[in-house]
Amino acid sequence: MLGQEQAVAFLATRPVGFIWGVGKVTQARLQRDGYNTIADLQRGDETDLMRSYGVEGRRLWRLSRGIDDRSVNPERETKSVSAETTFNEDIASFKPLERTLWSLSEKVSARLKAAGIAGATVTLKLKTADFRIRTRARSLGAPTQLASRIFAAGRDLLGRETDGTRFRLLGIGTTNLVDAIKADAADLVDIQSQRSAKAEHAIDRVREKFGKAAMVKGLVFDGTIEDDDDEESTSSRPR
Repeated sequence: MLGQEQAVAFLATRPVGFIWGVGKVTQARLQRDGYNTIADLQRGDETDLMRSYGVEGRRLWRLSRGIDDRSVNPERETKSVSAETTFNEDIASFKPLERTLWSLSEKVSARLKAAGIAGATVTLKLKTADFRIRTRARSLGAPTQLASRIFAAGRDLLGRETDGTRFRLLGIGTTNLVDAIKADAADLVDIQSQRSAKAEHAIDRVREKFGKAAMVKGLVFDGTIEDDDDEESTSSRPR
């Protein structure tokens, strides 16, 4: 569970769109006003933000500092943490879908860690070119916060759906949420899991201190290391 100071540091380097409820329109407006990262909001004055954005300004000011008065019951199965993206062009090939899935898995992992919770079920969401929704879920057996475990489950589900169908939207999420303490235990049940968890948390600490660009996690695709920033190449086409 992140403390107040840790939450502020963790959030600082994230883009304003990382804040829950900030969509593309709001993000664009914030960026026009000079708020590109959450650190910019943290440096902002609460009164000035409220003057510019009303009640939403106060919400942004508080959430940028990790202040959230909402009650959270992580045991409720209706709660979920997810991320999705709409493509500029419909995609049928597995590799580009896989790259995007990794990026989204990292975003879900970051949100879980920031909230101090973990998910025991991974859900893949796909929307076809003709707007049909496909959702596939898999139980992990034990809750996790790790992007690697979320991705592994999602990747297997994705592989079963890439049959030549063209997709316009891809999403990944977790449900059956529990307190992160349970996840820490689950992620350290064997040597391989211990190594994965320790490596991922080490990268998280470096990023918290120096920013995401200080260390980029990647996957090997066709013999090359791919960056994990593909999600930025999304569009505002209807979902």
